[in-house]
Amino acid sequence: MVLKSQMGGTFGWCGRILKVDLSDLLIQELETRDYAEHFLGGRGIAARLYWDLVPASTGAFDPKNHLIFMTGPIGATGAQGASRFIVTAKSPMTLPEGYCYGNMGGFFGPYLKRAGFDGIVVTGRSEKPVYLYIKDGSITFENAADIWGKGVYSVSRFIKSAHGSSARFVTTGVAGENLCRTANIMTDNEGSSTGGFGAVMGSKNLKAIVVSGTGSPGVADPESLKKLNQLTIDLNRRDPMGLPFPPDQVKRTGKSSCYQCGVDCFYRTRLKTASGEEMVRKCQSMFVYFQWVASRPEESAETAVKAKGFGNILAEGLLRAGEQLGPEAKACFAPEVGGVGDGATYSAREYLMNGLLYAFSPRQPIAMLHEVSRLTGLWGMHKADPDSSPVSNDVFRKAAGRFWGHEKAWDLMTIDGKAQAAVTIIDRTCTKDSLLLCDSIWPLMVSWHTPDRVGDPSLESRIFTSVTGIEIDEKELNLYGERIFNLERAIMIREGTRPLTDDDVAEFNYTQPVQTVFMNPDVLVPGPDDKVLSRKGLVLDRKDFQEMRKEFYQLRGWNPETGVQLESTLDRLSLASLLPSPKY
Repeated sequence: MVLKSQMGGTFGWCGRILKVDLSDLLIQELETRDYAEHFLGGRGIAARLYWDLVPASTGAFDPKNHLIFMTGPIGATGAQGASRFIVTAKSPMTLPEGYCYGNMGGFFGPYLKRAGFDGIVVTGRSEKPVYLYIKDGSITFENAADIWGKGVYSVSRFIKSAHGSSARFVTTGVAGENLCRTANIMTDNEGSSTGGFGAVMGSKNLKAIVVSGTGSPGVADPESLKKLNQLTIDLNRRDPMGLPFPPDQVKRTGKSSCYQCGVDCFYRTRLKTASGEEMVRKCQSMFVYFQWVASRPEESAETAVKAKGFGNILAEGLLRAGEQLGPEAKACFAPEVGGVGDGATYSAREYLMNGLLYAFSPRQPIAMLHEVSRLTGLWGMHKADPDSSPVSNDVFRKAAGRFWGHEKAWDLMTIDGKAQAAVTIIDRTCTKDSLLLCDSIWPLMVSWHTPDRVGDPSLESRIFTSVTGIEIDEKELNLYGERIFNLERAIMIREGTRPLTDDDVAEFNYTQPVQTVFMNPDVLVPGPDDKVLSRKGLVLDRKDFQEMRKEFYQLRGWNPETGVQLESTLDRLSLASLLPSPKY
C-alpha cells in the first residue's frame, strides 16, 4: 500500500485537482495526495470524488451533479499507451440515472497534466454559455456565445484560432446543448465517450474545457522508464490490421497516434474517403457499421465512417424511446439494446466469465470483455492462418492461466476458474483505468516476440515504480483495483442496486441460444490439446451462473448468501472509515 509520506507529488502526479463551481464562478484546489494514497488516479479518484460530492438523490441534469475529469500518475511521462483520462458523473443515459464513467484518449488528459493539474471537477450551472480555459496553472471563464450551437469541428477551428494550435479540448455538440441523453463528449482528435456526459455539459451551459500546458510531471527513474517503454514497443510490435473498405472508396493515409505513444495500434488510423474527407478510424466504423454497409452493395463504404442523425425520439436513447413507442416497438429491439453499451456483445452465454463482468458493472465493461474476446479472436486467427497470430491452443492456455489467475480459466466450456478470472480481470482493469493505461495495449497478454508467445503481467507495476519511485509489485498494484471496485459497489448500492437480486445478467442469456458472436461467427473456443469446440446453440445455465456468482462473492470477501460486503473486507481495504457499515 502506498503511504502518504511516499507521495510528495514530485513524480507522476501534479498534486492538484481543480474544483470549479459554475453557478458562483468559484475556483478551489484539492490536493491529489489526499485521494491518490488509496485510489491512484483516474477511475479510482473520480469514484472517490463522486462518493463524496454526488448524493444518491442528485439528478443527472441537477446543477449539483459533478462532472469529473481525472488523469492518472503515468500520463504525460512518456510511458507508452498512457494518454487516457476518465470522465465520471451521474449519467442521464442510464435507466434509472446513476453512476457511470467513460474512458477517453488522445491529448486532452496529458495536456491537462502539462497545465499543472491531475483533474478537474465541475459543478453548478453558468447563467450563460461558457468554456473553461486552463493554461499553466491558471484558469479563466470564457464567453462561449460564438461556439454555442456549433459542432465539434467548428469548435476546434475557433479554439485553435483563439488559443493556438497546441490547445487541446473536450466539448459537446448541439445534441448535448439540447440535453439529448445519449450525447457524447468529444476531444480535438475525435476521441469520444458515451454515457450522456455531453448532455451533462449542456445542462451546465459548459461548452468546452480547453487546456494548454508547457510543463510535465517528474519521473523518478527516467532511464528505467525508457527501457520499459522500448520493451513495451518491442513486445507489442505487430502488423497493421487490413481495412475492410474498398480502396477506391476509403483508404489508409497513416497513423493517428495519441500523445507520446509509439506502439502499433489497431484503432488509431487516419482515413481518407473518395469524396475527400479525412478522419480517424474507430473500431465502430471498421467492424460494426461496415457489416451493415457490406450487406448493401448499393451503399457507399463512406457510410460506415460517417455519423447519421435520427430525430427527437431516438435522441432520448433507445431505452426511453422504447418506453415512448410501446411494447410492439420494444419487441423489435435486439438483445444489444440494453443499458449504456449493455447487451449481447461478448455475453455470458458465449464466454462464461463475462456474465460476472456484466453483473457488477454500471455500464458495458468493454475493456474487461476485450481481455476474453481479443485473446479468443487471436486464437481464431491462428486457426485460420498460423502466420497471422501467435495464439495457438497452447499459448491460449498459458496466457489465460498467467493473466486470469486460474489454471482452468482457459476452458470456456466449463465454469471452473471463471469466478477467479472475473476477479482478476476486474481488479486489473480498475487499476489500469486509474493509472490511465490504454485498452488497445494493456494488458499485454500475448506477444509475437517472446519465446512462449505470452506477455508480461508485471509490466504495469514496473512502469508505475519507474515513474513514481514507489516500489510495488503486480499483486500490490492490483490491490488498488480491488479497493476501487468495492467503492464502486458501494456507490451503486447507495443509488439503488440490490445485492444478489440485481447481480445478474440479461434474461436472454438463459433463454436464447447463441447463434453467432461479433468477430467469431461460429462461436468457436479452444478445447483440450489442439481441439476446436463451439458454444453455438448454447445458453447460460442459471444454476451455473449462480454457482459462479457465489464463488465470486467468496473470493471478494462478501457474504456468499447475500452479496453484502463484509466489514472485515472493508477494513482490509482501508474503506471501513469511508463507507457506512454494510447493512443493505
